[in-house]
Amino acid sequence: MHLPPDLIFSFLTHVARTKLSLAQHHGLSLRELIVVATIATQGPVSFKQLHELLSIPKSALTGLVDYLHERHLVDRRQDSQDRRRWFVALTSPGKRLVETIQEEDTRLVRSALESLEEPEQTAFLKAAEAVQKELARATVGVPSTARRRRKRPRTAGQATGNRSRLRLAANTQ
Repeated sequence: MHLPPDLIFSFLTHVARTKLSLAQHHGLSLRELIVVATIATQGPVSFKQLHELLSIPKSALTGLVDYLHERHLVDRRQDSQDRRRWFVALTSPGKRLVETIQEEDTRLVRSALESLEEPEQTAFLKAAEAVQKELARATVGVPSTARRRRKRPRTAGQATGNRSRLRLAANTQ
């Protein structure tokens, strides 16, 4: 089966733009929306689980959760068995926000699907569900380091560590 890359890219770009627009409309960044949506689908999760699910660096995730906590969208609870472990859960306002965004998202998709005949709509929804499951399975276990930005290589003129500094100091004496 031939998948035209430009069609797939264009489709996914439209989906991403729609999500970004919905997030911004509700005062969230796309990352913040992804965090609350993940908590909504997974239920209360530990920071470690959230980090593993989203491949967001722990320091960035802490900042996102802090911001969402300040907005009263999530609550943090310490594990009663292990005080080092914290769980994040949606608050009532957080749940209402996710429900509102899901309703708006559903309205947008429904209006786009209305241009299709009913058998095409059914086929699209069945295919979308299968693809979603496959993509979710395919991204499970991708290490977070795979998505981190690589360090820039040093240029020839940059020092490469203590040995270079020691040589420079020895040459100037």
